[in-house]
Amino acid sequence: MKVICPTCKSEKQLSRVTLGRSKREEGYYRYYDEEGNEHCHFGKRTQTYQCSNGHTGIITTVAYCNNKGCPKYVENNKRNIIDM
Repeated sequence: MKVICPTCKSEKQLSRVTLGRSKREEGYYRYYDEEGNEHCHFGKRTQTYQCSNGHTGIITTVAYCNNKGCPKYVENNKRNIIDM
């Protein structure tokens, strides 16, 4: 996961991002389908952050599965949404 403060990015500033509390709003479960393929279904998670320039926000990780053949599969680079 790559995290860049969106405010700093738009203002062309550099900053370090520190992650804070996280909360998983939905559960996690793991199973093997009829073909023996592993599925790890992760629920939606929210996590606070603050950058070294004082900006704060929330990172939301969408619900997803790690198996490319699953309808709930989400590419790794599209799992995180940064909200301000």
